This record gives sequence, structure tokens and C-alpha cells, in this order.
Amino acid sequence: MHIEERNQGVPTRESVAGLYGTDAVKIRKHAPRSLFVEYLGKKFAVGSKYHHREMERALRAKFAQCEAARKALLGTKDKNLIHLVHRRNEQGDIHIGKDSSTIPADVFVKLLLKIRGELLISSKDAHADESQHPDTLDSESSSE
Repeated sequence: MHIEERNQGVPTRESVAGLYGTDAVKIRKHAPRSLFVEYLGKKFAVGSKYHHREMERALRAKFAQCEAARKALLGTKDKNLIHLVHRRNEQGDIHIGKDSSTIPADVFVKLLLKIRGELLISSKDAHADESQHPDTLDSESSSE
């Protein structure tokens, strides 16, 4: 693992960005915290309303693209959701960590609830449309 350093042994953000697994766990506490995020040419404050909107867009994309994630979210039906941050220590043990300062648990859960509500409504609407307009093949095969 080669890490570029600047200013008194602090690793550069670019050098830690590609790490994963135990290398990422070991270096994370030394990684610099950024006050801003740059995404698609836009720079915005970490934890800002814009950052939260971008998180919502990312979650919407995830649930649109990943059927397993969408089914898991819809499977919670009307239950309360709780978000706990899981962290790994240097030994690899998982424990519940402190809440995120960038996307706090209450914000994350509100985003999930909003998206889940919309998905539940759209899935009910789709089901209602199917029952009102049966597929032509189904109605033809039932008349035979």
C-alpha cells in the first residue's frame, strides 16, 4: 500500500480514495476530513441541503436499478425504520459507530421513508392498472 503524504504525515485524499478492505480501515482515522464535496463539476458543503438532495437522487437511482434493494425496502411495508452506522475496527470486528455527520440517521431515514412511500403508491397503482386492464394473452387463454 503506497500512500502519498502531505503536511506532517497526513495522507492525501486522492491517495486513500482507491483503498478498500483492511487498508481502508487502517488509514481512515488518518484521512483528512473534507468540508466540501465535488460531484459532476459542482462543489457543495458536506451535510448541506444540496448534499442531502444528491443523496436522495443516489438512493432513488439505487432503488430504480436494483430490484433486490427495492424489494427489501418495499418489504418493510409501513414499519418504522432505524439506521445504525456499522463500523469495523482495525481487527475487523463490527460495532455500532457514531452517527454520520454528513447524512445523519434521521435525514437518511426520512429519505428512505419518502422513497418507500412513493414506491408503495406506484406499485399499488401498477397493480390496480393490471387488474383493470387484463393482459390480452391472459384473457385469450382463459376463453379457450
